[in-house]
Amino acid sequence: EEARDMPPSKRKAAAKAPASNAAGKQPASKEYQAEKLTGKRMQKGMHRATIDNPKGTPKYFYEVKWAGTDNKGQPWENTFEPADKLVGWEEEMKAVDAALERQQTEPQNNPVRRKREEREAEAKQKAKQVMEARARLQRRKARAATKSGAASEGSASEEESGEEEDGALAGEALDAELARLQELEGLMQEVLTAEGGATLQQLEGLLVAAGTDPSAAAKAMQQLSAAASSEAAPAASEHKRMGRSRVWLAFNRETDRCTLPHPTRPGETCNARPDKGTGTSGHIRHLEKHHPEEWTQIQTTGRVPAKDTIAAALAASADSSRPAVSKEDKAELDRLTARWIAKCSRPESIVDDTELQQLLARMLELCKARLRYSLPSRRTVQRELQLLGAEGRTAGRNMCVNLLKSGVKLTITGDLWSENGMGLFGIYAHGILESTDEKGEEKWAMVKSLIGLVACESERHTSENIKRWTKEALEALGLKPEVLLQSDGSAGNGSGSDGIASRLPAELKTAFGKMPREYLEQAHFDLLGVDSCVGSTDDLIFKKVSDNGSNIKGAWGEDLDQWMGCADHTLELCTLPITYWSKKKQSGEAAEPPKGSVEDSFRKARGIVGYLRVSTIALSDFHACQKRLGLPENKIDQDVRTRWRSSHAMAGDFISNKAAVLEMDKNSAYKDPGETWGKNKLSFVDWDHLEEGCAILHEAAGVSQLLEGDLYPTVSFIIPAMFRLMHYSSPNQSVYFANRDEDEDNDARVNPVEVPHDELQDKIQEARKKYHDSLVTRYDTELPMEIKKFLYIAALLDPRFKKLKFDGDGMMKDSMRRRAEGWLKIEYNAGYAKKVFDPSAAAAGADASVGGQDGAGPSSAIAPPAPKRPKTSSSIVFAKRGASAQPADTSPTAGAEQGPFEDEMAEYLKLPQIEGEDDWAPLEWWCANKKRFPNLARMARQYLGCPATSATVERLFSAVGLAFSDQRKSSSADTLADIAFTKLNLD
Repeated sequence: EEARDMPPSKRKAAAKAPASNAAGKQPASKEYQAEKLTGKRMQKGMHRATIDNPKGTPKYFYEVKWAGTDNKGQPWENTFEPADKLVGWEEEMKAVDAALERQQTEPQNNPVRRKREEREAEAKQKAKQVMEARARLQRRKARAATKSGAASEGSASEEESGEEEDGALAGEALDAELARLQELEGLMQEVLTAEGGATLQQLEGLLVAAGTDPSAAAKAMQQLSAAASSEAAPAASEHKRMGRSRVWLAFNRETDRCTLPHPTRPGETCNARPDKGTGTSGHIRHLEKHHPEEWTQIQTTGRVPAKDTIAAALAASADSSRPAVSKEDKAELDRLTARWIAKCSRPESIVDDTELQQLLARMLELCKARLRYSLPSRRTVQRELQLLGAEGRTAGRNMCVNLLKSGVKLTITGDLWSENGMGLFGIYAHGILESTDEKGEEKWAMVKSLIGLVACESERHTSENIKRWTKEALEALGLKPEVLLQSDGSAGNGSGSDGIASRLPAELKTAFGKMPREYLEQAHFDLLGVDSCVGSTDDLIFKKVSDNGSNIKGAWGEDLDQWMGCADHTLELCTLPITYWSKKKQSGEAAEPPKGSVEDSFRKARGIVGYLRVSTIALSDFHACQKRLGLPENKIDQDVRTRWRSSHAMAGDFISNKAAVLEMDKNSAYKDPGETWGKNKLSFVDWDHLEEGCAILHEAAGVSQLLEGDLYPTVSFIIPAMFRLMHYSSPNQSVYFANRDEDEDNDARVNPVEVPHDELQDKIQEARKKYHDSLVTRYDTELPMEIKKFLYIAALLDPRFKKLKFDGDGMMKDSMRRRAEGWLKIEYNAGYAKKVFDPSAAAAGADASVGGQDGAGPSSAIAPPAPKRPKTSSSIVFAKRGASAQPADTSPTAGAEQGPFEDEMAEYLKLPQIEGEDDWAPLEWWCANKKRFPNLARMARQYLGCPATSATVERLFSAVGLAFSDQRKSSSADTLADIAFTKLNLD
């Protein structure tokens, strides 16, 4: 009896006899307690007992806790004993085990539970009385109304004759019944406020609605009874659960299945069995794996979490009782979802994310949505991405056609990219479009658009293949003269978009056919000087810009009249004497630079920065040194082998933290003072190499960053910028330091220190001379004549450089200026004079405009977004060393409203050079003076619309790299192309 009534949570029994195998360990007179082991403790006891009894493994194990102390006053150690080894405990343990087994199957006599059940039964009985009275009252009211209606007509049916007696109660009896009902309703209110009536209060609406229909009342009572039972179930089952584990709050003891909500299917119960394991370990593993949040709350509060409102809202959003959105609205929402996935570089599988689905459902619930909507499937998202990709391609095609309509050929930039088995060849189109802003004012704007992204991972990147990929990409958009020609309102051969539509499945071609597409007329081809019948895609290209790689240069550089090397890449080749990285040997190890060289100094700085990057402890100590010295606690970014400007920036940050680097070298926590950096320790000469190298390349870094822009003219900036770099890198010019404090009272940031060339370190003098010679060679003496003509003409068409006068122009000869003006006149007369406006036709009284262009109105209705200001500006070229900056005059030239000149070139060259440091000054000037120089303005749009670098394509591949994340490694090249066209071409 005593063992049967023991609490199951403790499972303890007491005895006064020692264990048989305790001889020599415990005195026989000592008392002990035995506790049954379960789970991991049972495994531990089994292991211990198996050692003591290797012949057999007993069924039960107990941990014996001995009372009293030994002769030294220390408590006896606990021992693990099998049941059959406990003297005098065989029968007692069997009784304990039998009681425990009964505890698992039989409910306990719990007075709290019994009282609760009685209250709930009483509440249900009273609620039943209320429902019966209400139903009876409704029936009598209906019979009384029927009889009174029949009496007014003077006739009564046979069925009503049998109910006359009941109808007589419509008076006083009906009032008495109503009073009784009110009394029962008062009693019902007491039940609702009593303990255990919360469920009844939740179903109060069902009771009210059920009062008009007896069958509905019975149904409501069934729901009421089921709800009351479910509410009482947790309390009734609390005492059935064995042990102290709380996993049984999430599992049904009888079925051994999980009762928590399903983790991925809202509105359903998990109903899963526990994972493999002894005791409750399998239950715990299941909860930690599939219900981590609920399990944490159960462990913390000891309660099952309430029904998730978000999951409930998600279930409600899928409720078929709510009307769904219309087919058109759902298609639009699906399209916006796919657009968001492409724009934000999210994987298509995100539509299956439970958290996102719950967020959407909760938003619909909080916004009181009347309609039902659920996220599209992956297949729908992929289909919408295909359609968005086609729309992005069409947008790029239309931009190119608008440029051609305005008499401007296309400038393209291209580059190759490969990563993790994926290879792509990207092509961008550039130009200047005339548009109208929201105020109705005309303006010129640089525009760009992605027009090609070709998969090339399975082919070699040879010149022949690059040439073929370029042609295929342009023809896929329909950028071919015979395809673009429009006659009588239709495309010349009806295939203006077949290259785009051919990638779409049949069900999407109808939607694609509704997208607007632009075409050209014969007058536009005449203005461009292109044969619309036999012309090729190359006839629509004005200039191709790429890096100096031999493969792409061989493909695009066959005709130097159409190709130009990336100015940024060429400038990088010039800086190699200072920022050079040693190439790796065939073994994979980098070659060791010569000791004492500039490269060796950069290598040491690179090693220290790399150590601070990988060691969190060292970085923490470095920040502590910065804090003690009053320096900003910033990290130094590691440079990249293929980006010379990153090496320059790393060296600059390293020099700014020179004091912190030297302070950390004294830290004895690493090595002996002065040995912290080991072989990377910098000498005084190394520090001078870094400081002087950064000072020499300071202006080159600003020029490089400015040339990478694609929203303002940059090609006209190449000649002035490069000649300025040549001038100030020559040995007869001093070097300006912005971070060297030779004088303690001098602030080098305000008053830079000037150091002559002869006072620099010997290795820096050699590197500076090589840097200077490389600039002169690549941009003057050995620059191909075709590229030189193009760069000088572009500079002359920029009103800021039309006289080729700028700071640092000392190396340019006057004869070079005269030759450049001659090249400009020859090019103008050959391809642009009298094309837009013909003065002779105006003198004869005829229409002076040619090809539908009058030089006054915008050629396109597209209004590009306002461009972002670059981090640097043209002031780095216009500002003279040692002189304070003066406000520049950027106002339009006087007489800008005059009519067209007969000799536009002569009048343009007579005008003074404007003093404008704004990067958009050329566009603003030409837009204000295009009526005076209509033909020359078209030429300026053609030349100034060419970017100086291929950095736009590099930024494209940065976006593609984000899209080609670890969650989208299995994406095809077509999918990446659709995402890129959507992200970059659609606003």
